[in-house]
Amino acid sequence: MDSLFFTFIVFSLGFNYVLMHKNYEKQFISLLNNTISRLHKPLSINKVSIFAEFLQLINVDEKHGTFTLSIAIETSYCLPELSWNPEEVFGGIEKFFVEPEYVWQPDIIVLNTVYVKYYPIQNFVVFSSGIVLQKSPLTLTATCKANVENFPYDEQLCTIEISQYISTIDNYQLTWNDSLHGSRLEMGMNSYRGSHEEWMLLTPIPARVSMRNGSFENKSHSTMIFTISIQRLPHFYIQILIIPAMLTMSLAILNGLLPVESGEKVGLAISTFLAHTLNLLVVGEIIPFSGETRPRLFIVFNVILFYMALSVVKAIFVSIIYLGRYDRLPPHVFVRLLRCRAIQVLFQLPYLSDAPIVITMNSSADGEENNLETKIEHLVHDIKNRDYYQNYWRVLAIFIDRVTTFFFTVEILLIIYLQVPKVNYLLV
Repeated sequence: MDSLFFTFIVFSLGFNYVLMHKNYEKQFISLLNNTISRLHKPLSINKVSIFAEFLQLINVDEKHGTFTLSIAIETSYCLPELSWNPEEVFGGIEKFFVEPEYVWQPDIIVLNTVYVKYYPIQNFVVFSSGIVLQKSPLTLTATCKANVENFPYDEQLCTIEISQYISTIDNYQLTWNDSLHGSRLEMGMNSYRGSHEEWMLLTPIPARVSMRNGSFENKSHSTMIFTISIQRLPHFYIQILIIPAMLTMSLAILNGLLPVESGEKVGLAISTFLAHTLNLLVVGEIIPFSGETRPRLFIVFNVILFYMALSVVKAIFVSIIYLGRYDRLPPHVFVRLLRCRAIQVLFQLPYLSDAPIVITMNSSADGEENNLETKIEHLVHDIKNRDYYQNYWRVLAIFIDRVTTFFFTVEILLIIYLQVPKVNYLLV
């Protein structure tokens, strides 16, 4: 019996509190109707505070120069006519939630948007100090001038420009609310949900307030610019683009170490060239391009392709020299170069004799020089001399192969070092 009575007392007090609160809300709405109009700005308002809360990064499209995100724009202004003392009126209530139809709303837009999706406007909060506060969540696609030169280690700076639409600075100015969000002008990150699969959010950059001239009577509008700094996560692109390209380039370099006499240099060079060409088809689909910049990585891939094409030409040229048939020595300059001991040691070339085989013909006792034995001796010495000449040409082919491999490799590694951004990231 006592518990039922206690429950009845609690229910009665709660119901009475709700009725009193509803009554206070009606009184406050009546005060609003008599004080301000939702269609006309109150004269006492000369500034509107703006704050942007970053919620989620949805997408970044470098090719079209846009990024999509969700934010909440908070507007607040002070209206002294609506202030009250909670200890004297409204039963100690310090704030009321008011529907948008009863409160004036500043004409705030995001300038650099391509598409905006607005959500239902939440109720305004009116505090006893006379401050009117409201948050509007929205999903927008804004323009962002992408710089993909350092892809896939690039960082992008994207801005959100919140400005007056019709009103000018003569009506009110956009300011920062120091009392609610501190003195540091930056986009709020407390409500940021999770991380993007490709982009990482960096430290917020301080916002700035600027003025722009309108198209009507050259009036000035105040604009608050918030900047978002994001960095691409490169690990996916390292595995799908950079590592395959480095492997095919390594095969092209190792092709220079393959002996010419193996007969496989041309086949391996063509295979690596085709493999890298197929990899470029994937690169063309993945690497982003913007209107003004091109990734330096794409330049590196083209340099590697050019190197592999030269490797194919070099392999064919060296094979032709090595497998050819010759009845004379190479040009005198190459002969002296190949006989240099330092060159032989440096490039691991076979030792070459200084003079060809001297052919001596012995006359027979009856003075006949064209007998069968003499012809056989001529043939043997001719074969030996041809082998002597052939040996020089083969060593020359090996020398050309190793020298071009060395210089081509040094050149391409230098280009890669100068062009690829943050090469040390490849070791991560």
